[in-house]
Amino acid sequence: NPIYAPEKMKSWEAGFKLEALDRRVRLNGAAFYNKYRDLQVAQFAPPSTTGTGGSSALNANATYKGFEFELQAVPVEGLTITSAVGYLDAKYTAFPVALDTGNVLTAGCSPISSGGTVIGMDCADIASVVNVPKWTVTFGVGYELPETSYGRWSVRADYAYKSSIQW
Repeated sequence: NPIYAPEKMKSWEAGFKLEALDRRVRLNGAAFYNKYRDLQVAQFAPPSTTGTGGSSALNANATYKGFEFELQAVPVEGLTITSAVGYLDAKYTAFPVALDTGNVLTAGCSPISSGGTVIGMDCADIASVVNVPKWTVTFGVGYELPETSYGRWSVRADYAYKSSIQW
């Protein structure tokens, strides 16, 4: 089994929290930038003449940048409205893989050389970060009825959206 380098990440984030209108409105926001080095990415390797295939991993580099906003409002007693939106742009900056059979470069990949010899390829330009939606949006409305002898009753409806993801 090959040895993989440990994952490392540098992360920057800036944000704010705001309460207004006698604490009936709350707005939070943040923007972030994460830079990964040696990100361990699981890959499926099909069986070949040199191996049995199965799961393997590689050390890639990637950046994740985006923002998120959350809003909560209580316009009247008992009624709560919530909403959130998030954006994420995740890209590989290095995605080293072995050469294909016959030492052929995959279209869209760049050669990785050592001592003038091509030893692999960098497929960052065509690799997709998996299971990461670009957009997420939520919206909810809840109402809590006045307390009764049976307790406090409430109703709530929520909606959530997630843009398509790459598998």
